[in-house]
Amino acid sequence: MAVPKDSRKYETWKEKIRQAHLKRLKTGKTRTERLNEQHGDKWEYLYCEEGFGTSRIAKMFGMYPDDVYGVLKMRGVTIRSPKENGTNLWNDPALRDRMSKAIIRGNRFKQTEPEQIIERLLDDLFSGEYVFVGDGRYSIGGKCPDFLNITGKKKIIEVFGEWHHHEDNPQERIDFFKEYGWDCLIIWQHELQDLDLVTQKLRNFHGCG
Repeated sequence: MAVPKDSRKYETWKEKIRQAHLKRLKTGKTRTERLNEQHGDKWEYLYCEEGFGTSRIAKMFGMYPDDVYGVLKMRGVTIRSPKENGTNLWNDPALRDRMSKAIIRGNRFKQTEPEQIIERLLDDLFSGEYVFVGDGRYSIGGKCPDFLNITGKKKIIEVFGEWHHHEDNPQERIDFFKEYGWDCLIIWQHELQDLDLVTQKLRNFHGCG
């Protein structure tokens, strides 16, 4: 395991080493063996099937990259070079689609308050016609929309937060989904201060304005 240069991280690293030593004395197993039992199947799947690198997997699980590396080596997995973890893999549409879903699942996704508000509005206005898919269960061209019409209208509704999407161009998102035959409406978080206006936008987009 590589030694962190930052002093605070170094102290945390030292404590992890100490705890690992104590656990080894109690269980007779190394840290790598224990991690393999706890996470081995998931890490191997993310690495081999989803194309994730060791650093990304480590970040998802709050571990060090060396932890993931050690478990994968223990399992006999062939380790890719860093270049193979980059854009070449992402250029595969099928793999990009699976990776987008896995990223969201790996981040232990939790629906935001603005998304919950839109979900309630959609249920009131068009009961049973829209479902929330922002948890990664559905993606289009590698991008995961927030709400999807399931009655054949091919309509998508996205909820943009000011912090997370402040550098995004809404029209680019709309144009992207248009290429796949989907109409997209974007609702900004600040618009939720006027629910009457948002309700009218949803009705117009749905086609019953």
